[in-house]
Amino acid sequence: MLRDHAVAVTWVPAGADFVSQYQDPKRVFVQHNQESLAAPEISLPVQGTVAADFVVAARQLKDLVNAGSPQTTITLRLEWSGPGARLLLKVDPATLPAQRYRALSFRVGQSTEAKNAANRDQDFTIEVSSGSRTAAIAASTLHRLIYPDVVFGAGKIVMQTLRLPLKRLAELGVDLTDLRSIAFVFDRRSTGVIYVGDAQVSN
Repeated sequence: MLRDHAVAVTWVPAGADFVSQYQDPKRVFVQHNQESLAAPEISLPVQGTVAADFVVAARQLKDLVNAGSPQTTITLRLEWSGPGARLLLKVDPATLPAQRYRALSFRVGQSTEAKNAANRDQDFTIEVSSGSRTAAIAASTLHRLIYPDVVFGAGKIVMQTLRLPLKRLAELGVDLTDLRSIAFVFDRRSTGVIYVGDAQVSN
């Protein structure tokens, strides 16, 4: 209903947990993870490569909470245990017309696995680079990655949509016509596990 969940702050009770799953129909996927359970890759028509440094990156079928109900889908699981961990999506800028869109968007959720501290938000840094300029944005400044509610069993992973305005990146010096890489840098929590549904540019 709302492209930006933050506009609801003025009428929602203080302390409420927001879950944002907005998906715009005008979008281009950088990575949607639905090709197969093989190693992660850049999704066509965008072209590029994926590199994982000190992070275990594996696609798997997972039961996630999307659009209010559990759905089984292929999701990228990322697990890290120390400094220097990152997932790097390198793209051919000629195949990613980022300047035509309003946001860089990700669907991400954390689990109740032991490497995530119970009842604590997960966090990481998003690095976006053009030719000679890199902007680093904390995921927590876009949306909280809340710990799942545990009612029965392990609890369900709730996917959040993180929307990074491309205008903000441009103001930080990133050339949207020459966007070359997007990285998840795991430098804000010493350990963790997150699940990534997709990365896209969208309206």
